[in-house]
Amino acid sequence: MNSSGGGELQLKYNNALEKAEAGDPAAALETGRLLFEGVGVKRNRGEAAKWFEAGFRAYRKLAQDGDAGALFALAACYDDGTGVFRDDRKATELYRQAAEKGNARAAFRLGMRYEFGFGAPRDTAAALVWYRAGAEGGDPDACRAVALASADDPAQAVFWHRKAADGGNGLSALDLARALLKGEGCGRDIPGALAGFEKAYDLGVPAAAADLGLFYYHAEGEYADDRLAALWLARAVESEQTGAYLPYADLLTAGRGVARDRKGALRLIHEAALDGDAPAQFELGRILYEGLDVGADREKGIRWWKESAYNGFAPARGRLAELGFTEADWSDPDELYDDDGGLFPNEE
Repeated sequence: MNSSGGGELQLKYNNALEKAEAGDPAAALETGRLLFEGVGVKRNRGEAAKWFEAGFRAYRKLAQDGDAGALFALAACYDDGTGVFRDDRKATELYRQAAEKGNARAAFRLGMRYEFGFGAPRDTAAALVWYRAGAEGGDPDACRAVALASADDPAQAVFWHRKAADGGNGLSALDLARALLKGEGCGRDIPGALAGFEKAYDLGVPAAAADLGLFYYHAEGEYADDRLAALWLARAVESEQTGAYLPYADLLTAGRGVARDRKGALRLIHEAALDGDAPAQFELGRILYEGLDVGADREKGIRWWKESAYNGFAPARGRLAELGFTEADWSDPDELYDDDGGLFPNEE
């Protein structure tokens, strides 16, 4: 049995129930969801079904009167199967009705249905029409969709990414920050970019931590800051952003901006190498080949260079060529695969 007795969750359920009993259809659906999942209350799927149906019926009545918000909510019920059997075509029609009455979120959902062919014929042109309607109405996800469709016009892409980010879309906040950092479609704005990366991270986009860490790691002059590089790279590593492993390992090895930890650095390099990161594979090969902090094992070092070369890393190909190897020596991934798991050196 999955239930929660937490005071905060129980209060959430009690508040939803009170509003539902007063006739709020959104609260009725929320009460049903909490009962169905056992959040803040003992799970009771029979009682949940009662509230799902109550919310659905209330929205259906409001929708019959032409209420755009109710039409959208009813469409979402058919979309998700809340209080009624799922029906993609019915959901599409209701989203259309809501969108035609100016509901921006419904316009975005309708655009998605045309883009991916859910309950509507796949039609990218029609999808963009509805995405634009949603964007003009202020829906942040629709703004992002228009921004992505404007890839050939960087200034327009920046304009819509900014709108989306202002509305709380974390992925657009990240894309906007990257554009500001490079000056693509806008003037270069480093302080704005850094603030944008932090905003994206706060909005739940862990890749932004890697962007920040890598910026400070490579920065020179006034922006060079090993402490901030280590801080953000560590956060990126925590969220398994593989591209942050090798630079963070470099900081750990040198003790720059963070306490020195050579074994921890070696583990990170190995993890990134196993995950297919070609620069990390090259670095691990170098460590093994040269016996840096570990016993030298040239055979394993060369194997990792071959992995890196196979993944397209030019320095690995150059090093192998210096040793007399040719492309044929790293072109077959099956021959490179080591199934005994014994690629990691003894740290002792």
